[in-house]
Amino acid sequence: MKFKDLKTFATKDTSNADFVHKYLTLTKCDLFFADKVIFVEGASERLLIPDMIDKCNKEGLFDSKKLTANERLLAKRKEVHTSLKMNNFANDNEEVRAIITLSAKSVADTNDVSNYTSKLKSKENKIIENQTSIIKKVEKITGNKVVNRSAYLVNSFSINATRKQMKKIAKLDGVETVYEASLYKTCMNTAVKEGNVETQWNDSNYGYTGEGVVVAVLDTGVNYKHSDMILDDNVKTKFTKEEWKEKIKLLGYGDYFTEKVPFGYDYSTGKNDCLSASEYHGYHVSGIISGNNDDIQGVAKNAQLIGMKVLSDQGGGTTDDIVKGIEDSVKLGADIINMSLGMDSAVVSDEDFMQALNKLLSEEKRKIM
Repeated sequence: MKFKDLKTFATKDTSNADFVHKYLTLTKCDLFFADKVIFVEGASERLLIPDMIDKCNKEGLFDSKKLTANERLLAKRKEVHTSLKMNNFANDNEEVRAIITLSAKSVADTNDVSNYTSKLKSKENKIIENQTSIIKKVEKITGNKVVNRSAYLVNSFSINATRKQMKKIAKLDGVETVYEASLYKTCMNTAVKEGNVETQWNDSNYGYTGEGVVVAVLDTGVNYKHSDMILDDNVKTKFTKEEWKEKIKLLGYGDYFTEKVPFGYDYSTGKNDCLSASEYHGYHVSGIISGNNDDIQGVAKNAQLIGMKVLSDQGGGTTDDIVKGIEDSVKLGADIINMSLGMDSAVVSDEDFMQALNKLLSEEKRKIM
């Protein structure tokens, strides 16, 4: 049986609802696959969960034969954009981080973006340059300067604006959507249990080592100085040191640290580092993924990690920094993107899906936490 989306899958029966409830429990939760890349938005420690992948595949939730990775990406992006709404119940004069998406195409709309090249960068720069006229109008409306700009996977920029100003921005020619950035925070209370990590640690037939795999950790940082952040001898990596340095040069920022952690960048400060001074959630996540010592090993001990520090040392970050981290993860050739993020509230959500789940779970005298 085929399911066109998670809502249809979840409403089929209570066991499916329980399955989704187990893995996707926050206000705005979505999951999609693009080749080997797993995006889990708004969920906690959902990396390398074979039983989740197997169940989704058995139920026909994903049908990779019908769509290319790019087509699946664009379809999901369109679905998300059409669901975005402004918060009409909050103070109109409160200043928030606004994200403006433009109707002009991004690089991904017309190109295969799986391999970042100088040619694609040139196209990206041209799109960013073409944002200037709209940005000037938005800066005039808000009195603020633009914060982040993106054009690779999505054509957008962010700026601080009041909700009243956001409504005015939405009427500008060339603007597709205007929405309020969500504030994300670290989330790890039940990471090992819900991530099914102990089962894999104790399974002698598990078989995964992570060799040749690059995992992007979008979090508070990766401690490349830690003794457990190493690869075994003679491990074959996806890219050589020289290739990593070429990728970083093309990207234009970030730095190479070790064979285990070949890239890191702090999106919250703009520094070429991925260490944290006070919030170590990302270190915890990195250990679960790919820690490597004689006593305890991560789920994929020989995977390489790239430290996309999208959360500050206080453990918080906004949607626009996370979008930038996702774009760069794709550019750098990450196979898996891990976002162990939660939020207290969101102004946009998959409301119909969550209502359907709530109805199913309430029938069993349970509710989504």
